[in-house]
Amino acid sequence: MSLFPPSERREITRDSQLTRLQARFERLPMNEALRVWDAATAAEKAELSPQFIKKKNLFMRKSAYKEGSTDKTYRRLEAMF
Repeated sequence: MSLFPPSERREITRDSQLTRLQARFERLPMNEALRVWDAATAAEKAELSPQFIKKKNLFMRKSAYKEGSTDKTYRRLEAMF
């Protein structure tokens, strides 16, 4: 018998392939991730870039139909890209 359900096992396996910074960054909501991005050094931004792009794309897809241009985070991401 397994101690963890399949979804948690997949998450643990996926997170084990990331650095500690990347794994924590992935769990943040987009507005908090932007704060981390703003405070990150160039080396940290290079490390976080794949997670940031993935997080941004998911956020934009979800938010485009719900909040659109009224959301500050959405507008900020739109301006960045």
